[in-house]
Amino acid sequence: MKRYLLLAALVLAFISLKAQTPDTVKIDNRVYATVEKLPTYPDGMSAFYYYISTALHYPAIDQKNHVQGRVFVSFIVERDGTLSTIKVLRAPSETLGKEGARIISQSPKWIPGMQGGKTVRVQFTLPINFALKD
Repeated sequence: MKRYLLLAALVLAFISLKAQTPDTVKIDNRVYATVEKLPTYPDGMSAFYYYISTALHYPAIDQKNHVQGRVFVSFIVERDGTLSTIKVLRAPSETLGKEGARIISQSPKWIPGMQGGKTVRVQFTLPINFALKD
């Protein structure tokens, strides 16, 4: 009887160890809209807007036609800080929209969002202001 109990305990211990291997851990692929800690650009959002101002190339056609306004870009900050699923939601022109998407796609990695102490995927939407100097 004691042998059966010992054998049963060993089997349960083995099953318990097997269940905790990385191969069987479920990864949370949900995309969150709100989280406990939002993703941030390294050194803060003021550094991000500085990055945008230095990386931005105002399209010549829009300069010539005096097209200005905000481009709204949506993207996902992945668990590793990379940006994916970049979409232009609204733009004053197609060329300004493409430029907004280009800037976001070339952004350095962000600090990912956190939910329940774990890094998660977070949907983010940002406006990028295109303004011409008079």
